[in-house]
Amino acid sequence: MHRQTGEILWKSPKKTSVAGYSVPCIHKNADGEDELLCCASGHDIFSLNPQTGKQNWSIDVFKMRTVSSPIVVGGLVFGSTGSGGGGNYVVAVRPGDSGPRVVYEIKTQAPYVPTPVARGDLVFLWYDKGIVTCVDAKTGNAYWRDRKSTRLNSSPV
Repeated sequence: MHRQTGEILWKSPKKTSVAGYSVPCIHKNADGEDELLCCASGHDIFSLNPQTGKQNWSIDVFKMRTVSSPIVVGGLVFGSTGSGGGGNYVVAVRPGDSGPRVVYEIKTQAPYVPTPVARGDLVFLWYDKGIVTCVDAKTGNAYWRDRKSTRLNSSPV
């Protein structure tokens, strides 16, 4: 939408009827162009041109609902999926015009609601049941894991 007039500039249809709560993020790609990165429940991580709504790329990686927002660390797009009943996982995707690809998945104590945060090449995964894991963004290997509380329902900043 145009921020001053409210005029709709473009629309992008969803592939699913499953509710999604993930907030997109803006990222500069390797060409220095802005991308709107989105996670869609039950399906994919995808990139749109924020000026036109045209899809740049998409990869089908999710089986469940998305709540946390995507983040970009070390050239990888991280998204998570899950349910209140478990089965959560984080996917690290290398985007690209020649086709995005999954680099790795993290299925142990992965967040469902909290959005991961990063510092440098460290990604901090706040599992909803109170456990924080610090992983190497490039490999997904855990440096440490520690219980911080019994439950987390918000995203760290």
